[in-house]
This record gives sequence, C-alpha cells and structure tokens, in this order.
Amino acid sequence: MNETILDKGTYQTNRWGMCWVALGMMTACMVATISTLYQRLRPIVF
Repeated sequence: MNETILDKGTYQTNRWGMCWVALGMMTACMVATISTLYQRLRPIVF
C-alpha cells in the first residue's frame, strides 16, 4: 500500500484531520445524549 501513496505528508495530514473531526463529532453526540437524558430524568430524580 505504501507504494500507492504519492504524497505521504499530505496523506498523514488528512488522516490527522479526519481523526480530529471524528473525535469532535463523537464528543458532540455524547454531549447531546447526556443533555437529552438529563432533561428526561430531571423531573424524576429532582
């Protein structure tokens, strides 16, 4: 596979960028899920 990558620096930069975007999306989904659960459980617990 290494022979098919022409510009390895750009490839690595794109990989890191995609990792950061995926991490940000997972964080946003986690915050949205926790917020939704908190709003639904707040009247029951508090």
